[in-house]
Amino acid sequence: MMNFIAKIRNGEIIPEQPLIVSDKLKSFHDKEVEITIKKTNSRTTPQNRYYWGVVVHMVTERFKELGYTKTDIYDSTVSAPLTRTDVHEFLRNEFLNDDLIDKEGELIGTLSKSTTSLSTDEFVKYLDNIRDWGVISLDIEIPDPEIKILYNIEVKNK
Repeated sequence: MMNFIAKIRNGEIIPEQPLIVSDKLKSFHDKEVEITIKKTNSRTTPQNRYYWGVVVHMVTERFKELGYTKTDIYDSTVSAPLTRTDVHEFLRNEFLNDDLIDKEGELIGTLSKSTTSLSTDEFVKYLDNIRDWGVISLDIEIPDPEIKILYNIEVKNK
């Protein structure tokens, strides 16, 4: 069985990772296969990479610069250095909470959604909220995922 994410553009299937898909398709040479196409709503691999590699990383580094530990963002008795997973949980709890209301309309608690359950559009809104919060609360500007960052590297000969 083979699953992969692709876009359909002008009637063509364009895989997110074309080389890997091409290699895997070779294993089905001269075989009859059933192909099912369904719309995916979950976040994409590039969104996930941007989230963990840029957003969570930058927030983690800023928290560390400010001297935060686990006890500062959790109800934890253990004062330990923050990890990216800690920061992910903090962001999820901060920006993906839903109120739980009973039949009488009383608030009985909150529930944090999983980021993996978000559609691509919901995930974009989640990222935008974090980026806005980062500017206001942490004084950091998390770059837009669509903007390419250019590095000017100078090599000096000895």
